[in-house]
Amino acid sequence: MLAELVRKREQTSAAFLERIQHRPSPSPTPATPKKTTPPPSPRADRPLIALIDFENIDGVVYDFVGPENLGSETRPDFRRVAGFFREMAGAGDLKVLGFLQDNGRNFGFATFLEKECDFSVDVLTPEFGGPDCPRPRSIVDDAIINALADLEERYCDVILMSHDGGYFEHLERLRDHGADRDRRFIVIGIPEMMKSWYRAADWIETLDLEHDVGAFRNPLPNRRRPTRVDDLNVSDALDNFGLNPPDGPDAA
Repeated sequence: MLAELVRKREQTSAAFLERIQHRPSPSPTPATPKKTTPPPSPRADRPLIALIDFENIDGVVYDFVGPENLGSETRPDFRRVAGFFREMAGAGDLKVLGFLQDNGRNFGFATFLEKECDFSVDVLTPEFGGPDCPRPRSIVDDAIINALADLEERYCDVILMSHDGGYFEHLERLRDHGADRDRRFIVIGIPEMMKSWYRAADWIETLDLEHDVGAFRNPLPNRRRPTRVDDLNVSDALDNFGLNPPDGPDAA
């Protein structure tokens, strides 16, 4: 009896190994579809500056895809982002400034961005507000706000890569008080995660980090696009629900 059980187990193990050895390779994950909308046309001889809030982009993508899906395939490929910026700049000058908070690991990432993407990246020392303000300062936010203020006397178009609504009033100030009255403002991110102020402002162009910029090597999982209420067709959702009269003696 024991010998028979051992023989059957060996047969089962051999069959399992045979299936594994001949199992077809999984289908590759489909590549990110081509951009659904063309990038804004470059304006001849217009300098272009891009400001990147890496902390915000990384945090929002983490919240959006969920920790179970987080990996290299669901993080932006900034080499793709750099190519998009160059395409937008055309023949004009391009400058990309990015900001990171020092967490002990960001210097390697900053070096990669500078070498591979030609970005200028500052790694900032965390700071606290003092005894009356024990919370750490938003040093990346402060750096971008200072950069926006510095642009008031400069002539260039501006890209902001962030979802943070705290920059909106500073973009407004740059629009209203800056020397360049023909300045173009572009905000890049995941639109459904952006503050509505950016999408509602008719003087700001909002671009989709995935679909317009093509920043991801594969489609983001669980991506759902919001529906405009005027495009909503409730009849489609209900289908044939309740269209047939009920059967039975109580049916009217």
